[in-house]
This record gives sequence, C-alpha cells and structure tokens, in this order.
Amino acid sequence: MLGLALSLAFCIGASVFSFYMACGSRVLYYFYGPGRKQPYSSRWKEFFTRPSFCDDCETPLSSLALVPVLGYFFSSRHCRSCGREIPAIHPIAELAGGALLVAFLLFTGDFVASILALLFCGHMLVAATTDHRMMILDYENTFLAFLIAIGELVRRALLYPVSPMVELSNFWESLQHASSADWILLLAQSGPTVNFTLTALVAFLLFGTLHILRPHGLGLGDVWLIIPIALHHGMPFVLMAVVLGSLWSILYIMLVRKDRSAPAPLGTFLALGCILTTPIQFLILGLS
Repeated sequence: MLGLALSLAFCIGASVFSFYMACGSRVLYYFYGPGRKQPYSSRWKEFFTRPSFCDDCETPLSSLALVPVLGYFFSSRHCRSCGREIPAIHPIAELAGGALLVAFLLFTGDFVASILALLFCGHMLVAATTDHRMMILDYENTFLAFLIAIGELVRRALLYPVSPMVELSNFWESLQHASSADWILLLAQSGPTVNFTLTALVAFLLFGTLHILRPHGLGLGDVWLIIPIALHHGMPFVLMAVVLGSLWSILYIMLVRKDRSAPAPLGTFLALGCILTTPIQFLILGLS
C-alpha cells in the first residue's frame, strides 16, 4: 500500500510541476510575448482554457505529449509539427515535482503541508522560468506565492500551542536579556508567527535597502520575491536559500557570462535555492 500511495504521490507531483512549467511558458507568451496584443481579459481566459501548444508554431500538443515525464519521449523530444526540439528541462522539472511530493510526505507525513509546499515550489518554478528567460519576475506569480506562504503561516500558527501574542511577548523578553548577536538564534527558536513574520520583515528591509543602494544589481522584483520565500522558510532556513541563490548567481556571472558587470537572473537562483532548501528543511524538522 505504501508503494502504491507513493507512486500516486509521484504522479500528482509530476503533474503539478508540468502544470507550472506550462504556466511559466504562458506567462511569457501572454504577457511579454505575442499574446500580449490581445485584450487583458482575453489573455487570462486563454491562459487557463487554451489547450497546450508548441511555443514556436502554436500547434496543439497531442494527448500523449502531455503525459508528465513520458510525454517528452512519446514526442521523440521534438514537436511533430515544426520539428522544434523540446527542452529537456520539462521532464527534469516534472521528475523533480514528483520526487519533491514523495519526499515531503515521507519526511513529514503531513499531506496538507506537503501539498502547500509543492504549490509554493511550483510558483518558484514559474519565477525561475520567467526570470531566466527574460529577466522578469511576474508580480502576479509572486503575489500568489505570497498567499500560499500566508496560508502555511496561518496553519502553523493554528497548530502551535502558544498564541501569537504570547509568542511575541516571550520573544521580546528573551531579546531584552540577549546580546545583539543572538537575535538570529532567538528568532529561530521562537514560535512560527514571530519567526516567519519577523524573518520576512527583516529580509524585505535588507533587500529593499540593497535595491535602493544598488538598483542595477538587485531588482525590485527580487525584493518582492524574498517576502514569500522568507515567509515560507523562516529562520534559519531562509539563509540557506539566500546563500545558495547568491552563490549560484556569482558562479553564473563568472562561468557563463564571464563578465563581472553583466546582469544575472538572481530571482531564478533564489527560487531554485528555495526549492532545494524546502525538502532539506522538511527533513531536518522531521528528524528533530
């Protein structure tokens, strides 16, 4: 039974990430590409109702091509109409989605938390896709990720035995007797409402300040993106996501762009760092 349940979870996760990969392509097509010429309401209608199509020739895809992971091979890795090669990132992302949901369920045994985390990671996948291809972080997508993160926060607060006001009072009292270097540790050890909310506020203020000081180095989209990421992770795990994103961004500039002054899609790497950090966070919290 466990094997069957995990197989079903893998199929669900792969399907969810297949949907988000399609969403990433449609955001670029309908709001930054050829589809933007349509009326705003028509774009949203087609976004959700138009059958999946090839990004190049716009020919609708066959049913077999839409099967998560396997559809890539059923299509012989090419569009059967125009011959365009299908990027291998599609089956890789779908495999990742399936593996993530299986990992979330194994690490926590919490179906609701696992689904919320998977949906959040799906929106990070959209952010990574749009930022990588066009250096754009779609604000609607960031807002939806924010709403999911708020849902995660509310659920944590409801399950936590101490009320938010008591959490805040305890944190403030502990902070009065601690050195300034200990506030990160105190924040990490506090209840979910204080931890995740204050972490998001601090992250926003830090990124906002960096944006003001270096607007060409850190875009406004990155400032907004860090809010749901911080709400999703809290302290100390948000540090892992930020460090991974920053390191990958530096490596991208050095090894791919080979120009220190060249821009890098930081949002892409922050989103990928967030996706990678999530199962690690679930594992560590599940073992504790």
